[in-house]
Amino acid sequence: MHSRPIVALMKRLLLSLVIGCFGATAGFSEPITIFAASSLKSVLDDIASDWGGDPLRISYGSSATMASQIAQGAPADVFLSAHTDWVDWLGRKGIPIENASVFAGNSLVVVGSATGLEQKISLDQLDIFLGEKGRLSVGLVDAVPAGIYAKQALQHIDLWETLQNRLAQSTNVRAAAQMVARGEAAVGIVYTTDGLNDDRLEILATFDAQSHDPISYVALALSDTKPASDFVAYLRTEAAQAAFKSYGFAPPKDAQ
Repeated sequence: MHSRPIVALMKRLLLSLVIGCFGATAGFSEPITIFAASSLKSVLDDIASDWGGDPLRISYGSSATMASQIAQGAPADVFLSAHTDWVDWLGRKGIPIENASVFAGNSLVVVGSATGLEQKISLDQLDIFLGEKGRLSVGLVDAVPAGIYAKQALQHIDLWETLQNRLAQSTNVRAAAQMVARGEAAVGIVYTTDGLNDDRLEILATFDAQSHDPISYVALALSDTKPASDFVAYLRTEAAQAAFKSYGFAPPKDAQ
């Protein structure tokens, strides 16, 4: 009486088993999980669309935050940091970093709102430009790479002591740029790429490269899988480097 429903159920179970086995052996791949510095978002989204390998799952944020998550066991396959120090820090935490490689560079600029500021400014008069109430938007100066570089640059031009209490600090460089774009800070210290790729921002001044540590983006394969190492290698290919250049990034030093 109940044989037909039972037979139908068994057929469905068998079909599910066959599909499951086929999916496991027919080339379906797990995504490569990438933790990437927030300043890479625009260009990396483009690179991801052109990447012909395994699917990518990209999370963006501060290099400091992501390094901490990786040290605590977050399941990332690749780490793309905006500062070599955070890769070195992972090494001190016992994570192998021998395969780390620099794949791009950047520079540091002062930006203002494109609708409210169009003139260039003198870096050594930045405090005068801000006046008594203006705030300077930066990344967290003790953690976020762009904030670390900003502090070094302000120290280089002898304005750190003057401006350190005027800072509006954000958890990543994109957030720092957004503060300026929304008019919540008079100006900000961010990367050249942030100023070039947001129509709401105007680059008002550029810091000398000698005023701060070299801005180097470092790729680290955290898993020993071939897809992870293939993606890291892809970042140095002609196609990927052309994408970085189109967004205003500099090539790695050994390719200049």
